[in-house]
This record gives sequence, structure tokens and C-alpha cells, in this order.
Amino acid sequence: MSLTGVCLWLVAAGILFIAVRGFGADLVEPSRLREVVKKAAPGEVILVKDGTYVDQVIEIEGKGEETQPIVIRSETPGGVIFTGKSGIELKGTGLVLDGFWFAKGQAPEKYVIAIEGTHCRLTNTVIDSYNPADLEGREDKWVSLKGQYLVVDHCTFHDKRSKSVTLT
Repeated sequence: MSLTGVCLWLVAAGILFIAVRGFGADLVEPSRLREVVKKAAPGEVILVKDGTYVDQVIEIEGKGEETQPIVIRSETPGGVIFTGKSGIELKGTGLVLDGFWFAKGQAPEKYVIAIEGTHCRLTNTVIDSYNPADLEGREDKWVSLKGQYLVVDHCTFHDKRSKSVTLT
């Protein structure tokens, strides 16, 4: 490969990195997701700042499109960790939740993640050891899906010890 070819490849790779990374986009704290997603346009990628977040109950509503979803992604895969009594409720159309980790906590209500809508996706997410203190007295489900064309892929669910199903 010529020097010109190498330079063109590096420029293209840099442009791709900027496009995927969300050039100019601010990193969002989980507590601001509701307002940011509500204002987002179809095709936008919202990056959530890496960190460990305790007792976060986040309700998100948005209107993306089937072919141009609003993507809510952790800054780095698995870099956003929820613990304590944390959960996410995702409502709307064309929404993607990507790359989050729920570890050693418990669902704030009945679900860790509840998705209600159409053309929504949960991907690259881990729920690990998310169990209530009273395993006998409480039924909780880790993921709830209500709607049409909902996808859960590339996720890991580990060490569920409480009653009830993992995915409903």
C-alpha cells in the first residue's frame, strides 16, 4: 500500500471513529437521560458517562424510527455500572439501550429493565447478581417487554436467585 493509501485509510478511520464516538457530543449523566432522550432526533447517539451509579431509577421516553433509532449507549462497553436499587424503564419507538451493566443490586420495583413500545432493542447489557435481600418474599423479573418488534440480543443474565422469570 502506498503512503497516499495509508493516509487515506487513516483519515477514513478517524472520520469513522468520530462518527461512532459522537463528535462534539457531551457525555450525559444517567440522571439527565430523560430530558436528553426526549429532545433527541431519530438517528442520534447519546453517550452515557462511564461510572458506577447507585439507586438510579430512570424513566426514558423517546421517538426514534425503526431505521434510525435513538441509541443510548455507555461511553465504553460495560463502563456504566448500576448497583443498589437501580432500574431503567424505556418507552417509545425506535430506541436502543446498549452496553450497560447492572451488578450486585436489586430491582427498584418489579423489573430491572422494562421496555414498552415498538422497534426497541436491548443489547450488549449485563444483569449480574441482581437479587432482593428477601429471596422468598419477592418476585422480580429482570427484563419486561411489552409491545411489538422488541429485540434482546448479545446480553448476559447471570446469578438470578429470586422467584419468577428472567425475561417476560
